[in-house]
Amino acid sequence: MNVEPHVTEVALDRLIAREKDANRAERLRAVPLALAGLDSPTVADRTGYSCRSVQT
Repeated sequence: MNVEPHVTEVALDRLIAREKDANRAERLRAVPLALAGLDSPTVADRTGYSCRSVQT
């Protein structure tokens, strides 16, 4: 998976913590996993989303 950071890790953590929409916050939690270099099946397994959902 090719993921390029647009904000710092600290800024992303703050964004996740302040997000009021629980579904959106949950989706945002997949981003640090992808940035850490995990492949999409691993990110999907850890977040509970489908692999295809993580890839898009």
